[in-house]
Amino acid sequence: MRIVILLLLLLHGTLTARNLPDWMSDHADLLPDVSDQVVETLRGALPESQLSDGHNTNEPLPAKFVKACRTIGNLGHDASKAMIWLYVEDPPRLKFRDTNLHNKKGELIENLFGDTDAAKWLVPILRLRLEWAAKQIRDETVAQTWFSGSELGSIGDYMAIHGTDDDLRRAYQIQEEFRGSPGSITPFQSQQSPEERWRTAMWRRQSKLGRAKPYCDKFRQILSMPAIGFLHKSEQPVIHGENSREIRTQANLNSSAHTGPTPSEEPTSSTPWSIIVVLIVAAFGLLCLVLKRRS
Repeated sequence: MRIVILLLLLLHGTLTARNLPDWMSDHADLLPDVSDQVVETLRGALPESQLSDGHNTNEPLPAKFVKACRTIGNLGHDASKAMIWLYVEDPPRLKFRDTNLHNKKGELIENLFGDTDAAKWLVPILRLRLEWAAKQIRDETVAQTWFSGSELGSIGDYMAIHGTDDDLRRAYQIQEEFRGSPGSITPFQSQQSPEERWRTAMWRRQSKLGRAKPYCDKFRQILSMPAIGFLHKSEQPVIHGENSREIRTQANLNSSAHTGPTPSEEPTSSTPWSIIVVLIVAAFGLLCLVLKRRS
């Protein structure tokens, strides 16, 4: 019996002790229960650029993006849990091609803006992160950490959607303190007054919560579109942003670039046909007049 208990404790340790940084080391209970395998599966699937739920160019959907969509869709709700584990790493061990590694943590928070299920874990974790940041600011050691204005701005945006009013006020307060801390990178400076900023945050809360969906569902929706990732190379689908959901094929795009004119694009003559007809009639009439005078 003791051996069984010991094995269970060891197994629990593999699920919760993933090199937690100091600010999380005593608060592993706040993290969602998800296996190492799921975390590493998500880590391996994320592409080398920030993953969003739309592809906003006129290029075919990248293969790495399709892979990430499939992986997140297959992981289901565990994808959100694994994303939270990636966030608490200092720094996150990802393939993002950011010149500033500090930006990664903010981007991971933004991935979960629309996922209300993840909020029950992420909101308490972000509260802890804010208080830890406040201490670093007071001690003037924040420049020696992985905390940045990018992350702080993302935390404020997240609290505007999923936190309480007090959470949002606290985030704004720490943002002000962070602006004046030695060696800090200044967060986004809002041009709005405090009242306007608060109204904007409340509007964003209603807007986002009204369209909330699990993180995995956004990518399942992309994969449910007709023939995503399965067409011939010359017919790869093109997806335009989250709102339009417009799908066109590369063949459609190429058809407008061919050199030969289509029937509807036949070149018109520089001399209108009506003028040519008038000239012919006039010449025929003149010829008849000349012949008549000779006779």
